[in-house]
Amino acid sequence: MNAYHIKQKERRRKNLFRMLHRRTGFAIVIFLVNLAITGILLNHSEELELHQRFVKSEWILKWYGFKPPQDTICFKVQSTNQNVCQIGKMIFRENQLLLTNTSPIISLLKVEGLIYLATSEELNIYTESFELVESLNRNSSLPTPVETLSLYTLAMRDSGSKQETIAVSTSNKVWALEQNEFRWIEQPNTVLFPNQAKNDLIELPPNQLVGLQTRYLENQLTQLKFIQDLHSGSIIAGAGKWIIDLVGILVIALAITGFLAWQRRNRKNRLDAVDNT
Repeated sequence: MNAYHIKQKERRRKNLFRMLHRRTGFAIVIFLVNLAITGILLNHSEELELHQRFVKSEWILKWYGFKPPQDTICFKVQSTNQNVCQIGKMIFRENQLLLTNTSPIISLLKVEGLIYLATSEELNIYTESFELVESLNRNSSLPTPVETLSLYTLAMRDSGSKQETIAVSTSNKVWALEQNEFRWIEQPNTVLFPNQAKNDLIELPPNQLVGLQTRYLENQLTQLKFIQDLHSGSIIAGAGKWIIDLVGILVIALAITGFLAWQRRNRKNRLDAVDNT
């Protein structure tokens, strides 16, 4: 093989290298842009409140496999047109999300302008416009697990007077809420616990049920989780992380080969300059 053929072979090799280098760069640029954008968003996630914002896109939610539960329980709040519904582990008042990751609703009572919503582990007290007044749980002395919530007439031991209040029952005890000091007073076992006085259970019309299921889905996926999955490749089940790993390896390979090509070309230019002198 003469010098001409050797030079042609070397040129073809360099052209092939440049073509592969260029096409590989073009192929991974979309992944690099994704990593850059999502990285910036994650770096400012707290300021953007991404953990409190939710993805509303129907096709993205379907991609994740979210499906609304079919079983719901709804109460009509006394003397109002408001409904409170539980679907899955979420409780809504109309379009307003009240509670998440909660246990099933035990009862809903409206007493003297306040609304008491009880689950087995919590008692939440709201105004008529559903502004939260107080949230009670085991850590704040609420007897648990709550089995019933009811109106109750509490006999005050000190004054002998009576106070209309609420009471909860656990497995074998009754506890009345003393409103003045906001404490639970255990009632004697001989006291007959009255029938549970709760708002009427209702069945939602089909269109309202669909709306409730939509609101449930729209509160499943935070923007923070979605962006994290985009950044790591987890949004593509199974192979996503491996694809991101491969892109990372290709970026490293491009950086190394690009540096070597630049160094080789720089050396050749210096030798040509010496030869020309």
